[in-house]
Amino acid sequence: MRTGLIAKKIGMSNYYTPNGVNIPVTVLHIEACKVIERVTDENSKLDKLVIGADEIKKLNKVSKSVKSYFEKKNMSPFNILNEFNVDKETELKEGDDINADHFEEGQFIDVSGFTKGKGFSGVMKRHNFGGLRASHGVSISHRAHGSTGQCQDPGRVFKGKKMAGQYGNVHKTLQNLQVVKVDPKKNIVCVKGATPGARGAWLVLEDSIKNKPSKVILLDSNEYALFSIKNEIANYSSEINLYTILANVTNKDRIKEVFTSFKVNTVYHAAANKHVPLVEQNPILSLIHI
Repeated sequence: MRTGLIAKKIGMSNYYTPNGVNIPVTVLHIEACKVIERVTDENSKLDKLVIGADEIKKLNKVSKSVKSYFEKKNMSPFNILNEFNVDKETELKEGDDINADHFEEGQFIDVSGFTKGKGFSGVMKRHNFGGLRASHGVSISHRAHGSTGQCQDPGRVFKGKKMAGQYGNVHKTLQNLQVVKVDPKKNIVCVKGATPGARGAWLVLEDSIKNKPSKVILLDSNEYALFSIKNEIANYSSEINLYTILANVTNKDRIKEVFTSFKVNTVYHAAANKHVPLVEQNPILSLIHI
């Protein structure tokens, strides 16, 4: 598990691929993220990193306790702090800087932050209510929410009732956003789509959780092909738990045993015949051969 970063939202823009495809992106600026502290626990499999961003230049606005904490670290105080879990093999230590090249183009990340605060709003805007009737006889209550509960029994409004109130300004996480562009010189990361918060908001960027399989099972009837694929994936990433199964997909009992043992959720069937036109003319026979 790698550490995350803290980024400042610049705004939205467009990114054109070499093929001319227009992709809406959110431009995020990573402003000198620094490792403030590393906490090691012998009873835990993970360590904790405290990452700081947005260095405070006017020290007269810093409280004594915060100033004392950073003085012990021989660092300037930071306005934004966040804690991340990392593997014990992580080489980051106190005082290290982390830049935009921490992420790679094409990878998926999770972005967390507070949404735009839109003040006090009615139920039609806040909860998408339809409102009351707009005909004659309905006076000054066209956008009202209607009844809020019973009268004498229980004589109260239940907790969680959808009513008017503050809209926005809640913590939200968007998962599996793709990194489209990384500019290490300007410390800018462009993420596909929209992210929480207004311009200037601080966001937390982490490697995507759902896009990481806990284990990958490679199954093939060809011993050499299975060995080659395993080595190729192992060279690409050492964090993936690989399991190799030498079996034939036509063996129903063996496949059922693999599914039960490893609790498989997703299957990628990569087997295929080489000659597409021939297969299209003989679809039934091609399925039998596979």
